Amino acid sequence: MLYLSYIVILSAMLVQLTAAIVALFLLRIIGKNVAWILISIALFLMVGRRLFSFLCDFTGHHIPMLDLFYEPLGFVLSILLLVGIIKIIPVFTSLRRALDEKQEMLAELRDKTLLVESVVETTIDGILVVNPEGKVILYNENFVQMFNIPQEILAAKDGSKFAAYSLKNLKDPNKFLKEIKELNLHKDRKSRDEVEFKDGKVLDRYSSPLIDVNGKDQGRAWFFRDITDQKRAVKEKQAMLMRIQDEKLLSDSLVNTTVDGILVVNPAGKTILFNENFVQMFNIPKEILATKDGSKFAAYSLKNLKDPNKFLKEIKELNLHKDRK
Repeated sequence: MLYLSYIVILSAMLVQLTAAIVALFLLRIIGKNVAWILISIALFLMVGRRLFSFLCDFTGHHIPMLDLFYEPLGFVLSILLLVGIIKIIPVFTSLRRALDEKQEMLAELRDKTLLVESVVETTIDGILVVNPEGKVILYNENFVQMFNIPQEILAAKDGSKFAAYSLKNLKDPNKFLKEIKELNLHKDRKSRDEVEFKDGKVLDRYSSPLIDVNGKDQGRAWFFRDITDQKRAVKEKQAMLMRIQDEKLLSDSLVNTTVDGILVVNPAGKTILFNENFVQMFNIPKEILATKDGSKFAAYSLKNLKDPNKFLKEIKELNLHKDRK
């Protein structure tokens, strides 16, 4: 039974000594705080007090004079612990406040992340973001569909593998690869060009570096927009304009090679076409021609006619009966 008592006492001393060492360790973590110093001193003194008492009991050497100081020392140690605990309350309050702020910041960051992911997935652009080491940190479904990236390539999250797979579908893979290498050499450069696929698809490609508020390079973002329909519409419009131009040249050629004098006006009476034979037949001056006003053409022509009234009457009749020849 006596040995069990000794084991309990020694265990208690070991726990107190461990607590004192932990308090000293905390001093190194959070700085020289008075609370931890007082607690450490109190715990070391408690261990010393308990050890001295244990040795006296174990050896049988009792010192009566020490009994006068034993209880007062215990009282002083209790006061030190109490003061230390009271002074440590603000430390825990500060830690609690910091923890709450961190949780709020994480919640705000999580909300912003969800918002960014929502925007990324709802945009019509294909988006790819890589870090400075070329690791893929973000992409959306539009990007995957535009380049038809398989799942095993996506899982690798390696920007170089993304690029290598994309090359085989491009009309000019060397141009695509050259642009990537140029941007890797010039981290701060922005770029915009077009990417043409073998199947006729055309993407508008825009790239911009990601620089944080401290001016540090955080990677690069790529934006791709499918402009196949717009490019096709432009080509069709150009083809149509060329066809119209060719038709106009043919029409002008026919108009100016005929032996007839030709004048064409629109429903509002504005002159839209005449040939050189007409000008010569009626001797129309340039200032009248420049007005492109059919009524002025007619008014000028009247003065040279033998029967201007008949001419004018015919014009009025035709204006009243639009379908008459």
